[in-house]
Amino acid sequence: MRISNLSVSCIENLSNELLYEIFDYLDGNDIFEIFSNLNYRFQYLITCSSIPFKIKFRSHTTSQLIDCCKTVIVPNRHHILSLNFEGGSLIDNFFKHCIIDSSFTRLQSVVLSNVSINRVVSLLFYLRSLPHLFSLNMSIREEEYFDLSDIYRIIFTLPSLKYNKLSLCLEYDEEDTNISIPLALNEQFSTIEYMVINHICTPDKLMSILCHTPQLHHLICETLEEIEPASTNEQSITLSNLVYIRINNCQIDFDRFEMFMKKVSSQLQVLRVKQKYDKAYLDADRWKRLIKNYIPNLQEFIYEYPGYEYNDYETTSLDTNFNQFISPFWVNKGWIFELGINNKEISFSIHPHKKKWFDVDGNTENVPIRKNTDNALTPFIPTSQLVISGCSSTEQNQTFIDDFKALFVAIQFTHLNINCEKVPIEMLIRIIQLLPNLDSLKVSCMPIMQSAWLFSIDRDLFFQTSINNKIKKVHLEKIIEIEQLNFLLFLCNYMQYFQVDCGKDMDLEPIVRHILMKTRIYIPHLTCLHLNVQSGNEEMVYNLQRLIENEKLLNKYTIKRISDNIILRWN
Repeated sequence: MRISNLSVSCIENLSNELLYEIFDYLDGNDIFEIFSNLNYRFQYLITCSSIPFKIKFRSHTTSQLIDCCKTVIVPNRHHILSLNFEGGSLIDNFFKHCIIDSSFTRLQSVVLSNVSINRVVSLLFYLRSLPHLFSLNMSIREEEYFDLSDIYRIIFTLPSLKYNKLSLCLEYDEEDTNISIPLALNEQFSTIEYMVINHICTPDKLMSILCHTPQLHHLICETLEEIEPASTNEQSITLSNLVYIRINNCQIDFDRFEMFMKKVSSQLQVLRVKQKYDKAYLDADRWKRLIKNYIPNLQEFIYEYPGYEYNDYETTSLDTNFNQFISPFWVNKGWIFELGINNKEISFSIHPHKKKWFDVDGNTENVPIRKNTDNALTPFIPTSQLVISGCSSTEQNQTFIDDFKALFVAIQFTHLNINCEKVPIEMLIRIIQLLPNLDSLKVSCMPIMQSAWLFSIDRDLFFQTSINNKIKKVHLEKIIEIEQLNFLLFLCNYMQYFQVDCGKDMDLEPIVRHILMKTRIYIPHLTCLHLNVQSGNEEMVYNLQRLIENEKLLNKYTIKRISDNIILRWN
């Protein structure tokens, strides 16, 4: 009895401000169901205060929806911040018992899911009366040809709209969807700043939409497709605020893409494009001209060319195209070329360098570190990355090497990220041998190594590779046992930086002892050990300090913890 009274007392003693924060995480229907008529204070808070309600209709029965409209929505319409409808039948039933009008003075966000095309226009007319509607997310279902022109035209008249997402849920080809919205004389432009076009759109239709949104600064287009001859109408457009474009599925040829970008991209800062239909997109010099002449403010460029069969392209052509992306123009911008290989499927991408390494002071840098001739650590950005996820089978190892040897030799890869779950250790060695420009290596899913692992591989190949490679930074994604360390320590004689990801309950002392003892003879260049530890704490740091001091493993060193990272460095 005493515990129960204490619990009620604690809830009652919470301030109104804290209760408002709790209410902000709850659905408005749940707030009324839980706290209505509980006591005078809570009744006052939910009926007389200015608390905003977020209402979400999921699987309400008709009677539940009617009750919600009568007891929650209508009496508190001036408190409602958002309405979210999951299903067309809910929407139809709701508007039979409640009308959205200008009395919903605080309503800022509306989500209409799976709404019938026959209801969209009438619903939008209701929404036009809302003075503070900032966000509209709508998905439309239909089974026949229809025209989106009127829908977009009404959306553009919503007086305060900042965010708009329109999706189509269709059971037929979207090619039959029409969009044509010519500008009228003295027409008032839309206030939309962030727009998601979650349906197929041609460049001409997209331009028809964009000419109504001069304040737009973010544009996401799901599919840009050329399904009709390009219009001869040279429509002028001014989008001086547009800084972000993402096209998730670009199916137009590069000539058409260039035409579109030249019209809209003068202020663009971020461009993301995924495309796999036109080899002209692999022309780095053409991209360079487009960016320098028409997108001079571009800061972030992400281009993805998803997987295709390697045999579909001539090797010599690929070598030439890929090497263009490691020229000074791309390197100076910090845009990295990446080639991915999974069996015989390859993918290609350009993206900003994202890998984070810790510098000698323990700070997180956006670039790795390289030791120069003066023995100082300086930033280094890899020009090209190779990511290998696997090969078909052990029997096909030689075939895998033969297939991709020309690419490995021709392209100056500086970073290798390899998943050894499907790549045998001996193949890892052979791949490294073919990549003389490697500066860094990341290994994941490394197999358990037998104590006599050196006798189970080609020793001449191993020793030749260990002598010739110049890998300076190594990342072992997850250590299972010490022999994995031995393999990498012996393989990478020039290692300066070693990152090891450790499990939550792993004993760090044997790992650090083993690495530091090997450093004296086998890896004299190593000066930084980075342990990534789940739930790292200061006790771990203290124990490692005690180990180093007691066993005199290092003379001059520093050690610090940054979150789950323990950084040990020495001279």
